[in-house]
Amino acid sequence: ETLQPRTMTLFVRNHIDLLKNISIDRIVSTRPLIVIDHQTRIEEVLLIFNEQDLVSAPIKDESGHCLGFIDILDIVFLLSEVYSKMTSTPDLVENIIIKSSLFADQKASTVADFSKRNPFIPVRQGSSLAEAVRLMTLESYSRNLHVHRLAVVDPTELKIQQIISRSDIFRFLVGHISTLDKLGQEEIGSLLDRLEVVRSNFPKRQVVSSPMNIPAIEAFKKMRLENVSSLALLDEFQNLVAVLSASDLRGITKESFPQLFLPAVQFLALQFMRKEKILVPPVVCSLTTTLETVMLKLFASRIHRIFILDTFGKPIRVVSLSDVLFILENLAPQPDQEVTPMQIDKPVTIRWV
Repeated sequence: ETLQPRTMTLFVRNHIDLLKNISIDRIVSTRPLIVIDHQTRIEEVLLIFNEQDLVSAPIKDESGHCLGFIDILDIVFLLSEVYSKMTSTPDLVENIIIKSSLFADQKASTVADFSKRNPFIPVRQGSSLAEAVRLMTLESYSRNLHVHRLAVVDPTELKIQQIISRSDIFRFLVGHISTLDKLGQEEIGSLLDRLEVVRSNFPKRQVVSSPMNIPAIEAFKKMRLENVSSLALLDEFQNLVAVLSASDLRGITKESFPQLFLPAVQFLALQFMRKEKILVPPVVCSLTTTLETVMLKLFASRIHRIFILDTFGKPIRVVSLSDVLFILENLAPQPDQEVTPMQIDKPVTIRWV
């Protein structure tokens, strides 16, 4: 007889209560933890990321000790470093071949946290989702960091058991989106305005764009210069055509390295074809789109950011998963005293005051 998942009713007033009363252990991935050996070549790392649908992984040394994370943005920064050292020689092909080897043969240990944006930050097993969100939002921004994932550590053995990412938390919240209540029906433009007040000490997030026909390697270089993980690719009328993300570098090898010198939109189309997918118009929204709709679009499209367009189709703002978590943590209205029953798929320990 097949055992049915046990359920219990958790009474919460809003998503803040939910985050406080759910342990991170409940939502972390059950698939085996992928760990990169410190001697692994960057070409192999990109292939692993591509095959396992990853954008980051912990690195271990020969003793099995964790050296930190290697992130796809670290590799983009490495690519920019290598490209900046290319000289304008008559034999451009030979130059590309040399630089492709210099890029692909780098060891993972030399590239870990190369971008200085994704540091290794641990969180104890059994911690609440609220604690994880705090570490990924205000805690990280106060230290001028961009924390997208945390290492879940066994407090007794101090070993990494799993990784919890902002995507994991976001997916969980989408599954219980009714707990957002009135906040979910507010317009994203208004929420971002209020968020800028909360984050007034931090640099204002701007839309970073490039012409769609700029060489892809130049676009990745701009990501480093602007310290972002994606670019809006625009046509001659400044309309959004596609979005180039750091993750689009996954799967690049020495042999395919020359494709980086193709126009960015063409490079992107080739990357999609290699994955047997079709490059489709980017998912977008407007300033009046509700937070709930933005979250559902991000979830359905499995993307980490969505561009906000004006009435002429030009990108004017961008909202990321990190922005959504910031909004949910800092802009939630005071809850009513009434509570709402919610079904969850396994028992949890409730610490209700």
